[in-house]
Amino acid sequence: MSARPRRRWQARLPAVLLLALPLGAGAADLSLLSDFGQPDIPQAVLGLSGGSGNVAGIYQAGDANAARIEQAGNGNNAEVWQTGSNNAADVSQRGANAELRLSQAFSGGLATLAQDGTGNQMAIQQLGATAEVNSSQLGDGNQLVLQQQANSQFISTQTGNLNQIVVDLPAGVALRVDQVGNGLFFSLRLN
Repeated sequence: MSARPRRRWQARLPAVLLLALPLGAGAADLSLLSDFGQPDIPQAVLGLSGGSGNVAGIYQAGDANAARIEQAGNGNNAEVWQTGSNNAADVSQRGANAELRLSQAFSGGLATLAQDGTGNQMAIQQLGATAEVNSSQLGDGNQLVLQQQANSQFISTQTGNLNQIVVDLPAGVALRVDQVGNGLFFSLRLN
């Protein structure tokens, strides 16, 4: 039985760069964040969704809102936009082609995100201070890109073969990344 490679990064980022790896061929990059916009919402049910071609979208304006999406199937796509302080999002996707885009503006955003499948992708933008992301991806082609503001926290676990994480963070962000698999890639950019 061969041991799988395991990497763990945990740091409180100072004003200097701690770690920077060049983008490899096929690596996730921050250009995925440029796709944010108003979502199409052909699926009327926001909540538990069974089936193979689901799409969901939530837009919330104001403070202390909560959004929850659960999707099971093969072609899932979930999008959450929240503007205001102290908003929370909880998204769970199970399926082969799950894709998730999350944008939280203003301070205090909280995101709990999980994907269980083979082609998982997450693009996360938190544009306010004191935000928190807790994400997990279980599958073969996991990719995650993240942009956060100061005094925030990012915790991520990836298990699979092609785990890639690209983060764009300022100083003062708490960071913990656990990756298990063969194609491990992590890139940190300080802004």
